[in-house]
Amino acid sequence: MPTYPCRLPLRPWILSFSLLLAACSASPPAPETAFPQSVDALLAEGDAAVERGDWPQAAHSYRLAAESSDDERIAEQAAETAFRHFQLREALLAAERWLTLNPTSDQARRLAGASALDLHRLDVAEARVGELLATGFISPAAGFLALLPALSAQGTPADVTELFRRLAARYPDMAEGQLALGSAALRSENFGLAIDSAMRARELAPYWLPPRMLEARARVVAGDVDTGLAIARDAVLSDDADLSTQLEYAALLASAERDDEVRALLTPYVTGDTVIPGALYTLAMLDLQGDDLQAAALRFEQLLATGAQSQDALYFLGAIAEKRGDPEAAIGYYSRVDEGSRSLAARQRSAALRAAEAGPDAGLAELEDLAQQQPQLGPELVVAQAGLMSSLGDEGRALAILNEGIESYPD
Repeated sequence: MPTYPCRLPLRPWILSFSLLLAACSASPPAPETAFPQSVDALLAEGDAAVERGDWPQAAHSYRLAAESSDDERIAEQAAETAFRHFQLREALLAAERWLTLNPTSDQARRLAGASALDLHRLDVAEARVGELLATGFISPAAGFLALLPALSAQGTPADVTELFRRLAARYPDMAEGQLALGSAALRSENFGLAIDSAMRARELAPYWLPPRMLEARARVVAGDVDTGLAIARDAVLSDDADLSTQLEYAALLASAERDDEVRALLTPYVTGDTVIPGALYTLAMLDLQGDDLQAAALRFEQLLATGAQSQDALYFLGAIAEKRGDPEAAIGYYSRVDEGSRSLAARQRSAALRAAEAGPDAGLAELEDLAQQQPQLGPELVVAQAGLMSSLGDEGRALAILNEGIESYPD
């Protein structure tokens, strides 16, 4: 049995693009068997709850309406509304009702599987995602490639790894299944499983580059840096390597702090007539990591001008302005990060700056504004608001915000 060395200190901003996933808990109650209200009354009750932002009541009323109706559209509305607003037990029950009415609905299977995964109900998640894998794609192989990123917002990394272990076991000779399992295992820091799965995928598909790059990433983060970089270097030199493979190799070099090699590899992609945004981003991050704020700002402005990765560029321009002691400019940049994975972090920084300038309520208002724009961030925004209050020393208000959050998002 191979052993894997300890990890080296790496740069998480470099490797984060290749990893995935997150999570929750609880078991769904049994559905009610009596419906004292009419379907129309229950739908009206749900609509009223939506208007006042009472998501637990809205999800419950819509789901009761679905249970007492044979109209598939009501079950669909109940499942999607509950899932969108993190009412996971209600979402699972509504999705199961939807499947009773339409056993072939792929979307109902997606919602049931994702909700079950968030609730740590792995048997249910396996059943529903397994059905989706078998019937919801052109082939199970295509399903594996689509499902792992699709499930990135559900479940703990360990649960997602276990789910894909079970699913991959159904297709033991499918390289795509091993790739998905290895990718999930890497995210959950199960480096031995990640390496073993990548090696198995390479056996099944010797000329396919993704398993090679997965093994390279897994070995680098596990501490076997030289072996990982050698595997990635061989992949880059193969006939079917493309630009994305070179960028991924550069990211691995950067994570191992081989900065001179990164610059030598990527500089040609940012100095010619055609600028490659991914190369520009990596070099900008190296400048920022080295505290060369002027060079980093210039590269991020160039990245912004390309129109690609603009949200990343705005976020880090805000961070640079903040480091330079210019809160007004920082807020200006942060406020323009209005979508994507950086939007919450940008608003948190902006909220902290506004709170320092105008008091706690100004900071909370900044986060509340984001909550209105992106309700899908609900639980994370509760934590962000509580964190802001805690950072300002108001633990009582932080706890009050968390208690309200528990009521709004009990799952």
